[in-house]
Amino acid sequence: MQKIIVDTGFLVAFLSQSDNFSFWAQQASLKYKPPYFVCDQILSETAYLLHSRFGIDGLNKLFAFVSKGDLKVDFSLVDTDNLKSVAFLTNKYPAMGFFDACVVAMTEQKQFKDCLVLTTDFKDFSIYRRFNTLSIPCDTPFGLIST
Repeated sequence: MQKIIVDTGFLVAFLSQSDNFSFWAQQASLKYKPPYFVCDQILSETAYLLHSRFGIDGLNKLFAFVSKGDLKVDFSLVDTDNLKSVAFLTNKYPAMGFFDACVVAMTEQKQFKDCLVLTTDFKDFSIYRRFNTLSIPCDTPFGLIST
């Protein structure tokens, strides 16, 4: 069964009707059903952005989404192997952001062999490779990226 990994762009768009990509995120959520998987760093970044833009209401939407079991944290940098993977990726792609590196490293985990990433970042994710050579399957507001 394909696992769906989400990044901050998807989460903010999904939980905020005023986001430019909200319609896309809502449509994607109909196509790809929860649970969605996320790393702890993406959860933190999403919480920060929702709180800074929408106050406690934005944060409460995220809390509710997690509480329902629709969003599961399944990758943490507390694990030193995960941290090494993120460090490797940020050195391989010097322009890669830390949060993108967390998502890419997550796609390389055994439990995510069959995965799809929901992201608003078509440009960067069309360049990144998992396992050095494989494109990362993604659905974005600008189209699909397939392997």
